Amino acid sequence: MTREESENSPLLLQNFIAIQNQIEYKEDCYEFSSNFHKLAQDADDLTIARICFLMGDLCSMILTPQSQSEPFGAMVKWNDGRRSAILDDFITEELDFFELTLPECKAYQIKARIADVLWTLKRGKAINFTKIAIENYQKYPLSQETIHYSSNTWQRAIILASTTHQSIENLTNPILGHIKNTSSQDNFYLMHLVEILDVAKLRREDIEIVVAHLEKIAQQFKEQKLYYQSTRYYQCALKWARKLQNEELCYKLLYEIGFSFYQNALAQPYEFQSTSDYENALQTLRQIPKKYRDTDDINTLIAEIERKIPESNQIALEYMQRIETKIDTKEMVDYSEKAVSNQPKFKTLHIFANLIDIPTKEYFKEQAKKHIQQFPFQHLFSGVHINHDGRIIAKTPSIDLTESLTDDFDALFPIMVQNYKNYIELTAKAYIAPALFQLLLEHRITKEDLYHICENSTLIPNERIDVWVEGLWQGLELNFLVAIHLLIPQIEHFVRLQLQIRGIKTTTIDKEGIETEHGLSTLLDKEEVPLVLDENLLFELDILLTKALGYNFRNNLAHGLSEVGEMNSSPAVYVWWLCLKLVINNNSFDFEQEDESALQER
Repeated sequence: MTREESENSPLLLQNFIAIQNQIEYKEDCYEFSSNFHKLAQDADDLTIARICFLMGDLCSMILTPQSQSEPFGAMVKWNDGRRSAILDDFITEELDFFELTLPECKAYQIKARIADVLWTLKRGKAINFTKIAIENYQKYPLSQETIHYSSNTWQRAIILASTTHQSIENLTNPILGHIKNTSSQDNFYLMHLVEILDVAKLRREDIEIVVAHLEKIAQQFKEQKLYYQSTRYYQCALKWARKLQNEELCYKLLYEIGFSFYQNALAQPYEFQSTSDYENALQTLRQIPKKYRDTDDINTLIAEIERKIPESNQIALEYMQRIETKIDTKEMVDYSEKAVSNQPKFKTLHIFANLIDIPTKEYFKEQAKKHIQQFPFQHLFSGVHINHDGRIIAKTPSIDLTESLTDDFDALFPIMVQNYKNYIELTAKAYIAPALFQLLLEHRITKEDLYHICENSTLIPNERIDVWVEGLWQGLELNFLVAIHLLIPQIEHFVRLQLQIRGIKTTTIDKEGIETEHGLSTLLDKEEVPLVLDENLLFELDILLTKALGYNFRNNLAHGLSEVGEMNSSPAVYVWWLCLKLVINNNSFDFEQEDESALQER
């Protein structure tokens, strides 16, 4: 039977009573849903089918106990906009039917759900529904085996009682009783119990009981050298201790958390697994005011952790393996070599500078969206980016796949950067390098040739021509290490000059009245820059020169952080080629005429 076939059938109480006897008992309300839907599909009677579909929808909703207006949400949401049942789907006829079934309902899980739904949708008219819901939510067992789903129902009961000004002691006292009887053998059971009480306004003495027991279990785990568990329990104890406004206790717990993180880092079988624990330990210990650091040698511990972090990061790099994908570049190489073959010198340079069409920023943005859609699980977790020297240079957040990514550039940017890097590697190796070797095989490009080109470029001020010539010429000599050292500062000067021409301030004045120029990173981040630079060029310069997620050439060169291999790498070749492209394409130099003149001179 389908939902459409049964949707106009009457809702009869006797049919609900009959269905109850057929339904298989489940521990959680949600688990009843699939049983009801199967009964509906197998039913021969339209009235039976409709009730089963309705009850299946009721039980399918996910309980979010702390939400006042939407405590029940859709179990499933599809990309095309479809979803499973929500509160607003139930019509008046169905709500009236729920109210009719309430006295006859045998399963406390379903009875609690019906009463809660009726109260949520009818509110002030239905105070008795909250009492029925609370009474049946309390029937969910608080055992270690059931706590993963019963915690939500008990929390919902506390919220309903608080909202309708009913006593919560008959709800909190059983939970406190369970808390007192737990030990470290119960693993995280105590934490689940304590989480239920997050929504309750407890008396101070009850909060002290919670904190003391959390500390006790944390200490047990610490003695057993189970530092991950002890850290979690100390963190939970700190959260509750803050409700007591006891500073000394809070700082003591901060130390215990930091020390547990540190011990967990030391306990890892491989050093590279320790980095995040060291970082967490450091951040936690630094929260302790200096006047409280005299005890437990906290300052010594902080210094030790600061020494450990770069060591751990460096070891992490040694464990990482490069994953390579083989790509047949023969056709690309052949195309590049043929493009610059058997052409006059200056025409060859012009062809070389325009060898490929650079993909746009929008292209990389669309590719990033497709990547998330094709490989969603890759983006559920945050990422850490470690430089060659072991420094963490950037962190990328996880992506909420339930949200639209249309305008979330920050979420897409890390993937755009990775795709751009792949493009750089392929372009430099399959197009630029083969074409450059072919060009040098057939032609001798002199500094004088480059000077004539640079002096006609609209990008280059007269006083900078010699530097540009030297930088471009070093690239033709395959000395990219020197080339990028010379050219990258000229790109920065070009950006600064373009901003200044348009009256945009490029300096800052400190409190002493000293005026200094902004660096390239700050210049490219200025909101006026898109008025000066094409958005695609700005995107490239950001990744190539200033972003930590990108190649960051400008900052790494300026601070002496680049190694020789990086400065002669494919990205370095691309930076040099991009500079040549910018010079040649912003030029009044007549490449064709120069070739003809050279031919006549022969």
